[in-house]
Amino acid sequence: STTSPQLTAAWFQQSFAPMAALGAALALLVTLMALTSAAARRDPAALAGTLSGIVRAGLGTGLLIALTTLALQVTDGISADVIGSSHQTFWSQVGSAWGSSGFGGFGSSALAMLMAVLEVVAGVIVWIELAVRNAAIYLAVLFFPVALAASIWPPLAGWTTRLARLLFLFVILKPVTLIVLAFAGNAALAGLSLNGSLASSAGTIIAAI
Repeated sequence: STTSPQLTAAWFQQSFAPMAALGAALALLVTLMALTSAAARRDPAALAGTLSGIVRAGLGTGLLIALTTLALQVTDGISADVIGSSHQTFWSQVGSAWGSSGFGGFGSSALAMLMAVLEVVAGVIVWIELAVRNAAIYLAVLFFPVALAASIWPPLAGWTTRLARLLFLFVILKPVTLIVLAFAGNAALAGLSLNGSLASSAGTIIAAI
């Protein structure tokens, strides 16, 4: 789907393979530089840091796609649960209130159109947000082998940490966004009445969307 990156797709694997090869070549160059620097300074800590960086780069590159795919599957499962429970509940209650009481006593077609427009606009905004998330995850995974290779040299170890944090934030963006929207809808249903004034009814719909 458009909101779930397919890291195992053939087209992405074709792009990832050259980056992994570039990361391996860069890892060799950085390793030589780091070992030379550690030997010149006679620094055992720098040597140990370089060796641990080599192991980290190798394991990270090999497990990167598998671990990211697993994380995406978990977040997609959470997102599906949120959508399945909250969205239908909110709109079923809105529909029930509309049918039983003319939506708070106002049978306004303009308000119905406003609800539809707001839902469409909110849906487009969320779709764009998730599409950006999708692209960001692809790019972060694509450049991760290079960051891992650069982090073999201890002074550059922070590169991997920053990129990993960025990747983590984009992975959890989807369920966080849907949970916030679900919370807004639940709060609106709990705190505002659908049988009150037009302003209260409109506020309920806007808050939930």
